[in-house]
Amino acid sequence: MLAAVRVLTVSGATETAHGGLLEICLTAAYSPQTPQQGQEEASAKVPKLVGGASILARLRAERAKSAAKAKSTASARAYIVYASQTGTANEIANGMAAEAGQHGVKAQAMSCNELGFEKLAKMPAPTVVVLIAASTGDGDCPDNSASFFAHMKRRSLESNTLAHVRFTCLGLGDSNYTRFMAVSRAFRTRFQDLGAQRFYDFKEADEVDGIEPIVEAWVAGLWAPLKQTLQADASSAVQSTEAPAPAANGQAQKDAGIPALIPCRVALQWLEASQAARVLDAEKSYRPGGSEIAQHTNGANFTADQPFWASLSCAQRLSAQDSDRTVLHLELDTSGSGMSPDPGDSLGVVPQNDPDLVAALLARLGWDGRRVFSVAPAAGSGSEDGGDTKLLPHLHWPCSIQHALTYHCDIASPPRKSLLRLLAEQASMQRLSVKENGHASVQLPVFVRSGGAFKPPSTLTGPWIMIGPGTGVAPFRGFLQRRRKLLHQSSAGHSAGQAWLFCGCRRRQEDFLYGQEFQRFVAEGILSRLHVAFSRAGPSKVYVQHLIREQAAALAPLLTHPEAHIFICGDGTHMARDVHAALLDVLTGQAGAKAAGDSEVLSAAKAAEHLSAMAGQGRYVRDIWS
Repeated sequence: MLAAVRVLTVSGATETAHGGLLEICLTAAYSPQTPQQGQEEASAKVPKLVGGASILARLRAERAKSAAKAKSTASARAYIVYASQTGTANEIANGMAAEAGQHGVKAQAMSCNELGFEKLAKMPAPTVVVLIAASTGDGDCPDNSASFFAHMKRRSLESNTLAHVRFTCLGLGDSNYTRFMAVSRAFRTRFQDLGAQRFYDFKEADEVDGIEPIVEAWVAGLWAPLKQTLQADASSAVQSTEAPAPAANGQAQKDAGIPALIPCRVALQWLEASQAARVLDAEKSYRPGGSEIAQHTNGANFTADQPFWASLSCAQRLSAQDSDRTVLHLELDTSGSGMSPDPGDSLGVVPQNDPDLVAALLARLGWDGRRVFSVAPAAGSGSEDGGDTKLLPHLHWPCSIQHALTYHCDIASPPRKSLLRLLAEQASMQRLSVKENGHASVQLPVFVRSGGAFKPPSTLTGPWIMIGPGTGVAPFRGFLQRRRKLLHQSSAGHSAGQAWLFCGCRRRQEDFLYGQEFQRFVAEGILSRLHVAFSRAGPSKVYVQHLIREQAAALAPLLTHPEAHIFICGDGTHMARDVHAALLDVLTGQAGAKAAGDSEVLSAAKAAEHLSAMAGQGRYVRDIWS
């Protein structure tokens, strides 16, 4: 599980003088995804493991080596492979794997990183892959597929590397994002460039329109061509009479309408006392001390798997005490980490589950949290023929049950359908109540995620148009601090483009985040115009898109400036779409821009083409979430 926060200020040698602090605004956005392998870039510096982490790494390497098995001669199966950040693609893949047996198809679901590109490239022909791919951020690859994705893009690969692969792809995305379907399209294109052949139509499901009907129809039409493709090789044909996997209780599924049960593909292997003791001792030093942190840093590239433990130096509530929304301003001391993020980058925080919740779960299940396990393929799961596949890599096994539940499993979010289906095999109709309990911590494990094109321009020539209602305004504080620095460094008489900020909140006294600071930017001449939509202050609701239309006459010539930059941050469900429509109205004169007489009025087609071109040039960037 990963919580994401926005970097507002990167201080030290840059904009402010807090001495190595990262200032962040903690918002309500939270992703329950478990931490997976980070992006494997050739130039990345991997931190050296020390202390308990080093011991655990050696134990895991030894265990993985001893668990490798010879390939079996199991009959052909489809690999349902997912790239998933928030769990939707994962859930779809698991559901398909569970349903496959009912259609006479053997299938196995796993993340791209679990499969591994090198293993895929070495599989025998034909290898059948069903890819379910989502994007994260603004077209970034999900964590659990990053290493696969990076390897796949290597230019040194031969054009026939995947000639033995037959595949199809379902893309999941949100058309509010600038790089819509970037990951799934990249997968499709690269697979075909490497010789893979499509056996079933590709499909894209847009969150804006609702993905369920599209996904259901696509999956329903998949089974016949999938089965036909698997049967193409007579030596590995799948018998059409194959029955679905039995339920966990050993009884066949008889009730119509009950979702299929996800096949079990892993088995836990309990370590002997001597081996378990070594793991438990290493887990005691899971959080490094001061000396270990010093060895762990020195400019290293920290990731979700190997984060930097930063001290929380300041916590301040930004919203009013009587508000029903809580927005916090946090400052983390990253001195000695070597981190050098830019405004617009995100700071990933790897949290741990509430110890009381973990203890309650262990007690309810009757488990001894100190028992240590490793993971092996379950008999008959089909995983036996892939000894080099890392099963459940997010658990970082061998580990204790308590360690897994504390650091590597999401036990606090609402359960998904597939988990409820699995629990239904063993659970009785009882209610388990869990109290909410905030948990303070002195140190937080953090790492930096690049904001990509969402960063301040390096020059001041063109206008900056920043739009961020709610907590979406947070990164623009860092943008304006960077602008202040650029202005101070510019030569006398240098002409700078205008900087506009549109932001919104409910009421000035309730949640006008960083209001006084933005007003100081205006007074200093750093910010040309500040337009704030107080949605609950008057008789009717006013949002940022309304203010954009009100300012159309002055805004239109800025939008058509050849070096203009537009940045949008915040809600992607409604706001981003409404703001985009308002920008189009400004460009077409529908919002009153025509009255200015200083800007060319574009047709609807030309206006859309203009914003699309800006997006392609990295000058119209949206960092939004749904």
